[in-house]
Amino acid sequence: MSCGITTWGGAHIAVLQLCREIAGFERQETVSSDAACSTDGYIPALSVISSEEMVRPLVEALLGKTLIVENLEKALAGLKNGLAGHDFVTLSGEVLTRHGVLIGGSLNGEGHNPVSILARKNEIAALERKIQELRVIRGSLEQERDTVRAKLDELQSSLEGIEKHLRQCELKGATSRAELNTLKSDLDAVTQRLAAIDFEIESLRAEIEELTQERKHAVDELTALETQGESLRSAFDEARFNLERLQQERESVLNSASEARVQLATSKQQLDGLEKQIRALTQRLKELEETTRIRLEEIEAGRGF
Repeated sequence: MSCGITTWGGAHIAVLQLCREIAGFERQETVSSDAACSTDGYIPALSVISSEEMVRPLVEALLGKTLIVENLEKALAGLKNGLAGHDFVTLSGEVLTRHGVLIGGSLNGEGHNPVSILARKNEIAALERKIQELRVIRGSLEQERDTVRAKLDELQSSLEGIEKHLRQCELKGATSRAELNTLKSDLDAVTQRLAAIDFEIESLRAEIEELTQERKHAVDELTALETQGESLRSAFDEARFNLERLQQERESVLNSASEARVQLATSKQQLDGLEKQIRALTQRLKELEETTRIRLEEIEAGRGF
């Protein structure tokens, strides 16, 4: 079998390709439509093809509904305007089938680049699915962002509470320090008073010793100095009374000093406890600030994604 094809731009390439694609189509009558198409820029493929008589029916069956047009716009116009049952071949080798499938021809005379409307639709559908997936991811990220913002607000509220508690603790610490300073001043005053009392006691002891010596001398002179001895006894009794009174005052001052020392020790323990609480709260505040910074970096990373 032989088939002669008259050269018409690049159309002979597309015709050969079309022959391979529509080899199974049934033979259809084209004689009546050929005359109408050729006058509108639509050239029947059979009008540029010659063949032996024995293969003529096969050629008509393959190319009976094939029209040659100048470009793809002309083919699309014919597909919309009453030529929907035809296949179209452009001078650049593009093929538009009666089913709306576009097959690219040769580009610059080199190779083939098949392009299909169905393939484009599939690509569009794939892109739409990708867009839907990205929307789902975006919704998930927005939900995570809202969750992180809620946690951030909660941490901010907790941080404000901790700062308030820390200020209260600092105020209590300052108050305790002021009380401690007051107690130290009182203790210094008591210590000075005790030193003064001790000095007075030592003076009284010296006086007692002196009186004792005088008493011994008075005993020796008792016979001669009876009246003077009575006076000295009275002075001695009075000195002893004063000594006992001073000793009682000293014991009272010592008790007060002991109580002040106990209060000072208690205040020191309270101050130490408050300082430990302040250090713990400061550490917790640093941890919360670090957690907040990490969450903000995660949010920024999620936005960048």
